[in-house]
Amino acid sequence: TDGLRCLDAVTNLRVTPGSHSFEVNFDLPSDYANDGVFGGIYVSCLSESYADNNTFWGQLESINFTGLFPFSHYSCCVIPQWVTSGNGPPVCFEEYTLQHSPDDPPSNITVEAASERSILIEWKPPAVPNGIIENYKLYINYTNGSAVHNIYVASLYNFYLLEGLHAHQEVGISVGAISGGGEGPKTEYIFATTFEDEPGQVHDLQVILLTAYAVNITWYPPKVLNGIIIKYYLNVT
Repeated sequence: TDGLRCLDAVTNLRVTPGSHSFEVNFDLPSDYANDGVFGGIYVSCLSESYADNNTFWGQLESINFTGLFPFSHYSCCVIPQWVTSGNGPPVCFEEYTLQHSPDDPPSNITVEAASERSILIEWKPPAVPNGIIENYKLYINYTNGSAVHNIYVASLYNFYLLEGLHAHQEVGISVGAISGGGEGPKTEYIFATTFEDEPGQVHDLQVILLTAYAVNITWYPPKVLNGIIIKYYLNVT
C-alpha cells in the first residue's frame, strides 16, 4: 500500500561443508538492483561453543565462511543487505562440518613390561579428536635395526599387549589416532624393556690343569643372555 517493494531473500541455496568452513552458493534476489543500492551478504553461524558473523560485500553468489570447528553442528543464516533499503529475509540452514584429523596425540601413555616376552601399552584418546576415532596406530621400534613396525588397534580399545618379544628386549612405542579426517600427530617414543629370564648355557668351557693343586677354567658367555649377567657360579666336584 505504500508503494514500496518487499525485499526478497536469496534463493537456490547450496551448502558444501568442509572441516573448517562452509562454501555457500546461492542466487541473488530477483530484481535486487531495483530495490536500492545492494551492499552484500550477511552470514551468521551458531553452535554450542561458537558464534560468529560476517558481511561479504558486493554482488556475490558464492561465499566461503571459515574459522569453524571440525565435526560440529551449526545453524547458519544468509541475509541479503541493501545499503539504503535494509535487510531481506533470512534463509537458514543447519549443517555439520566434516571430520578432520585430531589436533593432538593420544594422552596418558604407559608402556610397561608385562612378562619376559611381552609389553603392555595403554593410552587415552586425544583431547581434540575432531571427529570419530576409528583406529589407533602403534609405531613399534624394536631397537634392533629393523624398520619401524605399525599395528592398528580398533578404537574400542585403549590398550594393546605386544607379544612375541625376547627377554630383556628394549622396545620403543609411539601412538597416533586416526579419525574419519585422517591421522593426527603421534606421541614421542616411550621405551620399555621386557623382564629378564634365565640365560642360556655358557659355551666353549675349558679346564686346563696347571699343577697338582690348580686348574685354569675359561668359558664364553651364553649366546642367549636374556638379561644382564651379574655373576657366574662354579660347581666343582
